[in-house]
Amino acid sequence: MARNFCLLILLCSILNAHEGFWFSYQISTQNQIMTNEERNISPLMVYDENSKREFLCKIYKKKSLKDSTHSYLISNYEELLDCFYSSNSRLTSNLQSELKGMLAQSELTILPVKFTVDFKDDFANIYLLR
Repeated sequence: MARNFCLLILLCSILNAHEGFWFSYQISTQNQIMTNEERNISPLMVYDENSKREFLCKIYKKKSLKDSTHSYLISNYEELLDCFYSSNSRLTSNLQSELKGMLAQSELTILPVKFTVDFKDDFANIYLLR
């Protein structure tokens, strides 16, 4: 009886559990050639259930049962990156002109944001955590 009760609690916690993640991105270019790219998706150490969730986008790819949420996000990184461009990004550009030529430098940064994923049958909803 006690074993069945513990299994029921475990099943309910898995079904209702939400995972929180950090996302940040930075790309640097020099004369329109990419010189540096940093991609970061990492799990949150502490997830606050009382955080306000704000819908950001949908990823129209199904998650397989063998994949973890983190591996799903990494495999769909390009779609996830498109979601975060509008959230909190910064673009800096610098142009230097000399006798030898020009040096154009630019840097796109998506500042670190917290988000969570809610899986449905054929897609995943991405929510910002405020």
